[in-house]
Amino acid sequence: MGIVSTYVILKIPKLRLSDSVVLERLPPGKRRKSLEAWVQHVEHELFANRFLMIDQATAHEFARVLARRERLGRPIRVMDALIAATVLAQGATLATRDVSDFAGLGLDIINPFEAPASG
Repeated sequence: MGIVSTYVILKIPKLRLSDSVVLERLPPGKRRKSLEAWVQHVEHELFANRFLMIDQATAHEFARVLARRERLGRPIRVMDALIAATVLAQGATLATRDVSDFAGLGLDIINPFEAPASG
């Protein structure tokens, strides 16, 4: 599958949700149109064909991730569990600097902010 960035999985839905709330609160006008255009640009041009859908396999992994972390005595935030489940279901590698947030889940993780080990 390749590398999955937490930006693509997490930030875009948060962006869309928060911007949708903001958009709904804005009166019709130039500012609203500008923000709508920017969100459309991000979703349809910058990240076109880069979205991973939440499918049945991801939903099953989500439940396993939550249960696994509870058994470890380390509850996981819902959005982190969703990220982990998506990565597991896709057979991908996760690129994140928040490595400890995903510990104990059997994920392949790359921290793009660390230098690769020499050897």
